[in-house]
Amino acid sequence: MKTLTPKQIAYSLAILASYSLMAFGRIINSYNKLASDPSYDFVEEIDRLGIRSFISGTEGYIQIGPRIIAYIAHYFPLQNQAVVLSSVTTLLFIGLAILANKAVHSQSGSFLLGYICGAILLLVPAASESTVGNHGSVKWSVISVLCVVLTCPMFIKQFPKTTIAFVSFSVLCSPLAILSSVSIFLNIARNRRSTPRIILQVATVIIGLTGIQFVYWLNSGKGSRIYGGDIQYMPWSGMGQFWWSLLLTPPVFIIGSLMVLVIAKIIKRDLAITNQILLITSTTLITCASYVTTGIKDSTAVAWQCLSWIVVVFTLHSIFQHLKYKTVGYLAILLCTAFFARSIQKWYPASWYLTDAKPWSNLVEDARDTCSTSEIEIARIELLLSVVEIPCTQMLKGKDSQ
Repeated sequence: MKTLTPKQIAYSLAILASYSLMAFGRIINSYNKLASDPSYDFVEEIDRLGIRSFISGTEGYIQIGPRIIAYIAHYFPLQNQAVVLSSVTTLLFIGLAILANKAVHSQSGSFLLGYICGAILLLVPAASESTVGNHGSVKWSVISVLCVVLTCPMFIKQFPKTTIAFVSFSVLCSPLAILSSVSIFLNIARNRRSTPRIILQVATVIIGLTGIQFVYWLNSGKGSRIYGGDIQYMPWSGMGQFWWSLLLTPPVFIIGSLMVLVIAKIIKRDLAITNQILLITSTTLITCASYVTTGIKDSTAVAWQCLSWIVVVFTLHSIFQHLKYKTVGYLAILLCTAFFARSIQKWYPASWYLTDAKPWSNLVEDARDTCSTSEIEIARIELLLSVVEIPCTQMLKGKDSQ
């Protein structure tokens, strides 16, 4: 194992600290509250089914991400479970940001580019609204990072075991993960007899686990609406800046990046743009598939926005680093970052999706008082979009253990 230098250790700690401030800053007003969707559903399912919950397929596909988090939370006292859900989920998002950072850094050689791509995952406007701190939306950020990782062959070569593990986790979070694999299958098609072993292994894992997801979907009978809910495809009257940005960011950024790449290729014919095109292709596929399955939705838009922003900065860096004056490229990236910062400023502290209810610990305490003073067997905790029913024996048992 390669020993890290003091400089590398300091850099790693700085990344961890800054990403932690970004992510935990998002949930400062909501860490003790349940997200409206999925609310308490996964924890309740874990309590009811135990380990079998991981293969229940109740959504129409296997989704282990939120269940792992819920499985950890269900070991904690009832009144603390919202804090645990928020904290573990946020730690997972920080880990995903670090993974995206490392993949991009390995591929591009740029510390700055890697850092920005990791930060994008934590700071996109949609993350403020529904993802950071919400265990139910883990899959969209996972798919985004998988798309980045599989477009970075240098990272795959350097960290084959990490890649295989993350690919397995990603596909078992969502069947749409296969759309991140354009670069893998193109590599195999172009180098049939000389494809690296790790690429073949990744492809095998993706195909095998996606096949399992397909069987679950086929037997679920849920059709194309496996992601559920009311689907809104068209803009609505009074749709504000936030929703317009979710809808327009991907097409504007994807088309703009393609135009810049084509022009750059015409000017400099030896410019390598394969990885950028592959990232754009996967981003387009994921955007179209998630739009078809969920429509205009904030949690889904995390994947759209993360990837489209990463496409922009990746494109700018890859082009401007070949210019005589590289400062122009870095200036373009910094200007893009400033625009990004402005776009998130209004929504960073909002977290309205997670804060429209009372703290979970207060709700639990109220329900316990009701169980103690009333002759009821089931306590009903009313949330924004659902009602949680917990046996009073479980409620009072938790109280007795305090």
